[in-house]
Amino acid sequence: MSSTICILPILAALFGANDFNKIDNHIHWNTVNSEQKILVEQHWQNHTDLDLFKNGEITSKASNNASDVNQFLKDHNFQIQLTDLHDPLAFYVASILNIALEWEKEGDTQKMDGGTCTQPFTYDAVIFDKNNGQTFKVYKLTTDYSRLNEYNISRFFSSLPSHSKHRLNETLRNDYDFVDSEILEVKAKNGDTVYMMPILDQYAIYGIAGTGCNPVVRGRISKHKQFDTANFELLETITEKWQKSIVSENEISDYDQAIFPKVSIDQEVDISWLVGLQACTLACREIRGYPAACLAPQYTIAQALQQTKFEMDEKGAKVESAAAISGLMTMCEPHDKKIFTINKPFYLWIMRPGMQTPIFAAVINYDSWKGYSKMPGIMF
Repeated sequence: MSSTICILPILAALFGANDFNKIDNHIHWNTVNSEQKILVEQHWQNHTDLDLFKNGEITSKASNNASDVNQFLKDHNFQIQLTDLHDPLAFYVASILNIALEWEKEGDTQKMDGGTCTQPFTYDAVIFDKNNGQTFKVYKLTTDYSRLNEYNISRFFSSLPSHSKHRLNETLRNDYDFVDSEILEVKAKNGDTVYMMPILDQYAIYGIAGTGCNPVVRGRISKHKQFDTANFELLETITEKWQKSIVSENEISDYDQAIFPKVSIDQEVDISWLVGLQACTLACREIRGYPAACLAPQYTIAQALQQTKFEMDEKGAKVESAAAISGLMTMCEPHDKKIFTINKPFYLWIMRPGMQTPIFAAVINYDSWKGYSKMPGIMF
Protein backbone atom coordinates (compact mmCIF):
# COMPACT_ATOMS: atom_id res chain seq x y z
CA MET A 1 0.00 0.00 0.00
CA SER A 2 1.23 3.50 -0.79
CA SER A 3 2.24 5.77 2.06
CA THR A 4 3.06 9.47 2.26
CA ILE A 5 4.92 11.85 4.52
CA CYS A 6 4.36 15.60 4.38
CA ILE A 7 6.07 17.39 7.26
CA LEU A 8 5.70 21.05 6.30
CA PRO A 9 1.96 21.43 7.09
CA ILE A 10 2.67 19.84 10.50
CA LEU A 11 5.37 22.44 11.12
CA ALA A 12 2.95 25.13 9.94
CA ALA A 13 0.30 23.91 12.39
CA LEU A 14 2.77 24.03 15.29
CA PHE A 15 3.93 27.44 14.12
CA GLY A 16 0.28 28.53 14.03
CA ALA A 17 -0.29 27.19 17.54
CA ASN A 18 2.63 29.23 18.84
CA ASP A 19 1.43 32.33 17.04
CA PHE A 20 -2.16 31.90 18.29
CA ASN A 21 -0.92 31.54 21.85
CA LYS A 22 1.54 34.43 21.41
CA ILE A 23 4.56 32.22 21.99
CA ASP A 24 7.95 32.91 20.46
CA ASN A 25 9.03 30.16 18.08
CA HIS A 26 12.42 29.89 19.81
CA ILE A 27 10.94 27.55 22.37
CA HIS A 28 11.78 24.36 24.19
CA TRP A 29 9.95 21.19 23.21
CA ASN A 30 9.45 18.35 25.66
CA THR A 31 9.16 15.10 23.69
CA VAL A 32 7.62 11.81 24.80
CA ASN A 33 8.57 9.49 21.90
CA SER A 34 11.20 9.00 19.22
CA GLU A 35 9.09 10.49 16.41
CA GLN A 36 8.65 13.74 18.33
CA LYS A 37 12.36 13.81 19.09
CA ILE A 38 13.21 13.51 15.38
CA LEU A 39 10.67 16.19 14.46
CA VAL A 40 12.06 18.62 17.02
CA GLU A 41 15.77 17.94 16.54
CA GLN A 42 15.88 17.50 12.76
CA HIS A 43 12.90 19.33 11.28
CA TRP A 44 11.64 22.13 13.55
CA GLN A 45 14.63 24.27 12.62
CA ASN A 46 13.41 24.08 9.01
CA HIS A 47 10.15 25.89 9.79
CA THR A 48 11.79 28.81 7.96
CA ASP A 49 11.09 26.79 4.79
CA LEU A 50 7.50 27.97 5.23
CA ASP A 51 8.64 31.46 4.22
CA LEU A 52 9.43 30.15 0.71
CA PHE A 53 5.81 29.29 -0.03
CA LYS A 54 3.88 31.73 -2.18
CA ASN A 55 0.52 33.26 -1.29
CA GLY A 56 -2.14 30.58 -1.06
CA GLU A 57 0.26 27.63 -1.11
CA ILE A 58 -0.03 27.17 2.64
CA THR A 59 -2.86 28.58 4.75
CA SER A 60 -3.74 28.19 8.42
CA LYS A 61 -6.68 28.68 10.74
CA ALA A 62 -6.53 28.85 14.55
CA SER A 63 -9.39 29.27 16.99
CA ASN A 64 -10.64 28.46 20.48
CA ASN A 65 -13.60 26.78 18.78
CA ALA A 66 -13.22 23.39 17.12
CA SER A 67 -16.13 24.14 14.79
CA ASP A 68 -14.26 27.07 13.20
CA VAL A 69 -11.25 24.95 12.31
CA ASN A 70 -13.38 21.99 11.19
CA GLN A 71 -15.33 24.26 8.84
CA PHE A 72 -12.02 25.53 7.45
CA LEU A 73 -11.08 21.92 6.68
CA LYS A 74 -14.46 21.21 5.07
CA ASP A 75 -14.22 24.34 2.93
CA HIS A 76 -10.98 22.96 1.50
CA ASN A 77 -12.49 19.50 0.86
CA PHE A 78 -10.78 17.63 3.70
CA GLN A 79 -12.70 15.04 5.72
CA ILE A 80 -10.60 15.02 8.89
CA GLN A 81 -12.31 16.72 11.85
CA LEU A 82 -11.01 17.62 15.31
CA THR A 83 -12.99 16.63 18.40
CA ASP A 84 -14.17 19.45 20.65
CA LEU A 85 -12.25 19.16 23.92
CA HIS A 86 -14.88 21.16 25.85
CA ASP A 87 -12.17 22.95 27.78
CA PRO A 88 -11.80 26.74 28.10
CA LEU A 89 -8.03 26.37 27.74
CA ALA A 90 -8.26 24.38 24.50
CA PHE A 91 -7.23 25.69 21.09
CA TYR A 92 -7.44 24.24 17.57
CA VAL A 93 -5.21 24.78 14.53
CA ALA A 94 -5.21 23.48 10.95
CA SER A 95 -2.69 24.16 8.20
CA ILE A 96 -3.24 23.24 4.57
CA LEU A 97 -0.56 22.83 1.92
CA ASN A 98 -1.76 23.20 -1.68
CA ILE A 99 0.88 22.96 -4.41
CA ALA A 100 -0.13 22.66 -8.06
CA LEU A 101 2.68 21.85 -10.50
CA GLU A 102 2.44 22.14 -14.28
CA TRP A 103 5.00 20.29 -16.39
CA GLU A 104 7.14 22.47 -18.64
CA LYS A 105 5.44 20.69 -21.53
CA GLU A 106 2.44 18.40 -21.23
CA GLY A 107 3.18 14.71 -21.72
CA ASP A 108 1.29 12.06 -23.65
CA THR A 109 -0.76 9.21 -22.17
CA GLN A 110 -1.02 5.52 -22.96
CA LYS A 111 -2.34 2.32 -21.42
CA MET A 112 0.68 0.21 -20.46
CA ASP A 113 1.33 -3.39 -19.45
CA GLY A 114 3.45 -4.21 -16.43
CA GLY A 115 4.17 -6.82 -13.81
CA THR A 116 5.44 -10.35 -14.35
CA CYS A 117 4.22 -13.37 -16.29
CA THR A 118 2.40 -14.69 -13.24
CA GLN A 119 1.16 -11.29 -12.02
CA PRO A 120 0.59 -9.04 -15.04
CA PHE A 121 -1.36 -5.80 -14.90
CA THR A 122 -2.23 -2.74 -16.95
CA TYR A 123 -2.10 0.91 -15.90
CA ASP A 124 -2.46 4.46 -17.23
CA ALA A 125 0.94 5.97 -17.94
CA VAL A 126 2.45 9.34 -18.80
CA ILE A 127 5.01 9.39 -21.62
CA PHE A 128 7.68 12.05 -22.05
CA ASP A 129 9.55 11.93 -25.37
CA LYS A 130 12.51 14.22 -25.99
CA ASN A 131 11.69 14.24 -29.71
CA ASN A 132 8.34 15.85 -28.82
CA GLY A 133 9.98 18.59 -26.77
CA GLN A 134 9.17 17.07 -23.38
CA THR A 135 12.16 17.35 -21.08
CA PHE A 136 13.43 15.11 -18.30
CA LYS A 137 16.72 13.91 -16.88
CA VAL A 138 17.87 10.62 -15.41
CA TYR A 139 20.62 10.32 -12.80
CA LYS A 140 22.46 7.30 -11.45
CA LEU A 141 22.12 6.90 -7.69
CA THR A 142 25.67 6.75 -6.42
CA THR A 143 26.54 4.42 -3.54
CA ASP A 144 29.63 3.49 -1.61
CA TYR A 145 28.86 -0.23 -1.70
CA SER A 146 31.55 -2.63 -2.88
CA ARG A 147 30.70 -5.42 -5.28
CA LEU A 148 29.03 -8.37 -3.62
CA ASN A 149 31.25 -11.40 -3.09
CA GLU A 150 30.81 -14.93 -4.36
CA TYR A 151 29.00 -15.91 -1.16
CA ASN A 152 26.30 -13.34 -1.83
CA ILE A 153 26.05 -14.46 -5.45
CA SER A 154 25.42 -17.98 -4.22
CA ARG A 155 22.79 -16.68 -1.81
CA PHE A 156 21.17 -14.85 -4.72
CA PHE A 157 20.70 -18.03 -6.73
CA SER A 158 19.79 -20.16 -3.72
CA SER A 159 17.04 -17.65 -2.87
CA LEU A 160 15.24 -18.21 -6.18
CA PRO A 161 11.92 -20.08 -6.07
CA SER A 162 12.27 -23.73 -7.09
CA HIS A 163 10.31 -23.33 -10.34
CA SER A 164 12.87 -20.74 -11.50
CA LYS A 165 15.98 -22.29 -9.97
CA HIS A 166 15.68 -25.58 -11.83
CA ARG A 167 15.82 -23.65 -15.14
CA LEU A 168 19.19 -22.20 -14.29
CA ASN A 169 22.45 -24.11 -14.45
CA GLU A 170 25.84 -23.48 -12.95
CA THR A 171 27.05 -21.60 -16.02
CA LEU A 172 24.68 -18.76 -15.14
CA ARG A 173 26.20 -18.13 -11.74
CA ASN A 174 28.61 -15.51 -13.01
CA ASP A 175 26.07 -13.86 -15.29
CA TYR A 176 24.58 -11.42 -12.81
CA ASP A 177 24.21 -7.67 -12.67
CA PHE A 178 24.73 -5.34 -9.72
CA VAL A 179 22.14 -2.60 -9.94
CA ASP A 180 22.20 0.97 -8.69
CA SER A 181 18.86 2.72 -8.89
CA GLU A 182 18.29 5.54 -11.33
CA ILE A 183 16.40 8.73 -10.53
CA LEU A 184 14.00 10.41 -12.95
CA GLU A 185 13.80 14.21 -12.78
CA VAL A 186 10.83 16.13 -14.19
CA LYS A 187 10.66 19.90 -13.77
CA ALA A 188 7.58 22.07 -13.33
CA LYS A 189 7.07 25.57 -14.69
CA ASN A 190 7.28 27.14 -11.22
CA GLY A 191 10.78 25.76 -10.64
CA ASP A 192 9.79 22.86 -8.37
CA THR A 193 11.10 19.44 -9.36
CA VAL A 194 9.54 15.99 -9.06
CA TYR A 195 11.92 13.07 -8.61
CA MET A 196 10.98 9.40 -9.04
CA MET A 197 13.08 6.32 -8.34
CA PRO A 198 11.89 2.74 -8.92
CA ILE A 199 12.01 0.45 -5.90
CA LEU A 200 14.20 -2.47 -6.94
CA ASP A 201 13.70 -5.90 -5.45
CA GLN A 202 16.73 -7.04 -3.52
CA TYR A 203 16.89 -10.15 -5.68
CA ALA A 204 14.86 -10.35 -8.88
CA ILE A 205 14.69 -12.53 -11.97
CA TYR A 206 12.85 -11.06 -14.94
CA GLY A 207 11.08 -12.92 -17.76
CA ILE A 208 11.98 -12.44 -21.43
CA ALA A 209 9.21 -11.09 -23.66
CA GLY A 210 7.94 -13.58 -26.21
CA THR A 211 9.38 -16.64 -24.49
CA GLY A 212 6.63 -17.38 -22.01
CA CYS A 213 7.89 -17.16 -18.48
CA ASN A 214 11.41 -18.44 -18.92
CA PRO A 215 13.68 -16.53 -16.56
CA VAL A 216 16.04 -13.99 -18.01
CA VAL A 217 19.69 -15.02 -17.96
CA ARG A 218 20.76 -12.05 -15.89
CA GLY A 219 19.89 -11.40 -12.27
CA ARG A 220 19.60 -7.97 -10.68
CA ILE A 221 20.88 -7.34 -7.19
CA SER A 222 19.81 -4.05 -5.62
CA LYS A 223 22.35 -2.33 -3.41
CA HIS A 224 20.34 0.31 -1.54
CA LYS A 225 18.16 0.18 1.54
CA GLN A 226 14.45 -0.18 0.84
CA PHE A 227 11.57 1.49 2.67
CA ASP A 228 8.15 -0.09 3.01
CA THR A 229 6.56 3.14 4.26
CA ALA A 230 7.20 6.85 3.93
CA ASN A 231 8.72 7.95 7.23
CA PHE A 232 11.37 10.16 8.80
CA GLU A 233 14.13 7.75 7.76
CA LEU A 234 13.02 8.09 4.14
CA LEU A 235 13.15 11.91 4.40
CA GLU A 236 16.65 11.75 5.86
CA THR A 237 17.81 9.40 3.10
CA ILE A 238 16.37 11.73 0.45
CA THR A 239 18.12 14.83 1.79
CA GLU A 240 21.37 13.25 2.96
CA LYS A 241 21.98 10.72 0.17
CA TRP A 242 19.67 10.66 -2.82
CA GLN A 243 19.61 14.42 -3.46
CA LYS A 244 23.41 14.45 -3.46
CA SER A 245 23.32 12.19 -6.53
CA ILE A 246 21.50 14.89 -8.54
CA VAL A 247 24.66 16.31 -10.10
CA SER A 248 25.71 16.66 -13.72
CA GLU A 249 28.40 13.97 -13.58
CA ASN A 250 25.76 11.39 -12.62
CA GLU A 251 23.41 12.27 -15.48
CA ILE A 252 22.57 9.48 -17.91
CA SER A 253 21.92 11.24 -21.20
CA ASP A 254 20.95 8.39 -23.53
CA TYR A 255 17.30 7.94 -22.51
CA ASP A 256 14.92 9.02 -25.29
CA GLN A 257 11.68 8.50 -23.39
CA ALA A 258 10.47 8.42 -19.81
CA ILE A 259 7.35 6.53 -18.76
CA PHE A 260 5.74 6.77 -15.33
CA PRO A 261 2.29 5.97 -13.88
CA LYS A 262 -0.55 8.37 -13.38
CA VAL A 263 -1.15 8.52 -9.64
CA SER A 264 -4.11 9.28 -7.38
CA ILE A 265 -3.75 9.21 -3.57
CA ASP A 266 -6.20 10.33 -0.88
CA GLN A 267 -5.33 8.99 2.55
CA GLU A 268 -5.50 9.84 6.21
CA VAL A 269 -2.03 9.74 7.69
CA ASP A 270 -1.47 8.57 11.24
CA ILE A 271 0.35 11.34 13.11
CA SER A 272 -0.96 10.35 16.53
CA TRP A 273 2.68 10.20 17.60
CA LEU A 274 2.46 14.01 17.88
CA VAL A 275 0.07 13.74 20.86
CA GLY A 276 1.80 14.61 24.12
CA LEU A 277 4.35 17.00 22.61
CA GLN A 278 4.81 19.89 25.06
CA ALA A 279 5.75 23.45 24.17
CA CYS A 280 7.61 25.41 26.84
CA THR A 281 9.31 28.78 27.00
CA LEU A 282 12.35 29.67 29.05
CA ALA A 283 11.82 32.12 31.88
CA CYS A 284 14.31 33.57 34.32
CA ARG A 285 14.04 33.72 38.08
CA GLU A 286 16.37 33.89 41.04
CA ILE A 287 17.32 30.93 43.18
CA ARG A 288 19.15 31.94 46.35
CA GLY A 289 20.04 35.24 44.78
CA TYR A 290 21.41 33.78 41.54
CA PRO A 291 19.64 33.94 38.14
CA ALA A 292 18.40 30.58 36.88
CA ALA A 293 16.41 29.35 33.90
CA CYS A 294 13.12 27.52 34.26
CA LEU A 295 10.41 26.29 31.91
CA ALA A 296 7.26 28.39 31.82
CA PRO A 297 3.90 26.62 31.30
CA GLN A 298 2.55 26.60 27.76
CA TYR A 299 0.60 23.81 26.02
CA THR A 300 0.44 20.09 25.22
CA ILE A 301 -0.79 18.59 21.93
CA ALA A 302 -4.01 16.65 22.58
CA GLN A 303 -5.01 15.63 19.03
CA ALA A 304 -3.16 15.34 15.74
CA LEU A 305 -4.70 14.46 12.37
CA GLN A 306 -3.48 14.60 8.78
CA GLN A 307 -5.01 13.95 5.37
CA THR A 308 -2.91 14.01 2.22
CA LYS A 309 -3.94 13.99 -1.44
CA PHE A 310 -1.62 13.59 -4.41
CA GLU A 311 -2.43 13.55 -8.12
CA MET A 312 -0.01 13.14 -11.01
CA ASP A 313 -0.81 12.92 -14.72
CA GLU A 314 0.33 14.15 -18.13
CA LYS A 315 -0.32 17.80 -17.21
CA GLY A 316 1.47 17.96 -13.88
CA ALA A 317 1.17 17.08 -10.21
CA LYS A 318 -0.75 18.39 -7.22
CA VAL A 319 -0.12 18.00 -3.49
CA GLU A 320 -2.77 18.83 -0.92
CA SER A 321 -2.11 18.04 2.72
CA ALA A 322 -3.93 19.21 5.84
CA ALA A 323 -2.52 18.87 9.35
CA ALA A 324 -4.89 19.60 12.23
CA ILE A 325 -3.99 19.73 15.92
CA SER A 326 -5.63 20.68 19.18
CA GLY A 327 -3.89 21.54 22.41
CA LEU A 328 -4.41 22.41 26.04
CA MET A 329 -2.56 25.03 28.00
CA THR A 330 -0.60 23.08 30.59
CA MET A 331 2.43 22.97 32.85
CA CYS A 332 5.67 21.80 31.30
CA GLU A 333 7.99 19.36 32.94
CA PRO A 334 11.60 19.91 32.39
CA HIS A 335 19.35 0.42 -29.31
CA ASP A 336 15.80 1.01 -29.98
CA LYS A 337 14.88 4.03 -28.07
CA LYS A 338 16.22 3.69 -24.59
CA ILE A 339 13.27 4.28 -22.30
CA PHE A 340 13.28 4.94 -18.56
CA THR A 341 10.11 3.20 -17.39
CA ILE A 342 8.58 3.19 -13.92
CA ASN A 343 6.22 0.23 -13.81
CA LYS A 344 6.78 -0.93 -10.26
CA PRO A 345 6.32 0.75 -6.86
CA PHE A 346 8.45 3.88 -6.57
CA TYR A 347 9.63 6.65 -4.27
CA LEU A 348 8.62 10.21 -5.11
CA TRP A 349 9.62 13.50 -3.57
CA ILE A 350 9.26 17.20 -4.42
CA MET A 351 11.94 19.81 -3.71
CA ARG A 352 11.94 23.59 -3.96
CA PRO A 353 15.20 25.53 -4.45
CA GLY A 354 16.42 26.81 -1.08
CA MET A 355 14.33 24.41 1.01
CA GLN A 356 16.00 21.85 3.24
CA THR A 357 12.87 19.74 3.75
CA PRO A 358 11.08 17.98 0.86
CA ILE A 359 7.65 19.52 0.24
CA PHE A 360 6.25 16.01 -0.16
CA ALA A 361 7.54 12.46 -0.15
CA ALA A 362 5.82 9.16 -0.78
CA VAL A 363 6.22 5.46 -1.35
CA ILE A 364 3.74 4.89 -4.19
CA ASN A 365 2.40 1.38 -4.68
CA TYR A 366 0.11 -0.12 -7.31
CA ASP A 367 -3.05 0.73 -5.31
CA SER A 368 -2.57 4.42 -6.15
CA TRP A 369 -1.97 4.04 -9.89
CA LYS A 370 -4.80 5.31 -12.06
CA GLY A 371 -6.26 2.68 -14.36
CA TYR A 372 -4.46 -0.15 -12.54
CA SER A 373 -6.04 -3.51 -13.34
CA LYS A 374 -4.68 -7.00 -12.76
CA MET A 375 -4.69 -9.45 -15.65
CA PRO A 376 -4.74 -13.27 -15.70
CA GLY A 377 -1.30 -14.71 -15.05
CA ILE A 378 0.58 -17.51 -16.74
CA MET A 379 1.37 -20.43 -14.48
CA PHE A 380 4.48 -22.52 -15.10
